Amino acid sequence: LKVLLNNLKQVENDHLNLTTEDATDEIKIETLEHRREFLKKLLKTLENGLTYQKNNEKTNLGLEKRAKQQINDLENDIEKKDKDIENLESLIKKEQENVEKLKQRGENFRI
Repeated sequence: LKVLLNNLKQVENDHLNLTTEDATDEIKIETLEHRREFLKKLLKTLENGLTYQKNNEKTNLGLEKRAKQQINDLENDIEKKDKDIENLESLIKKEQENVEKLKQRGENFRI
């Protein structure tokens, strides 16, 4: 951008050269060539900026897609863990019931 700014200042100076009445044809031609080169550089810079922006957009879309997938994976993991917890709680409850039954059998056996 600094280069473009400097080139733009040069184009402004060149414009003054073109509008000066005593400017020679040689100076006018040189000035027009400077303008042409500046415009080429400006166009190339704008093309590069556009390419950079498109690449950033693609990268951002890729990152967003990956983040959504990771969130989905985490949500699935949470659901699985919740089911595992429910299953473990159910097993614990059954084991507690079995322990109670064994205690009752033991008490009945003593009697």
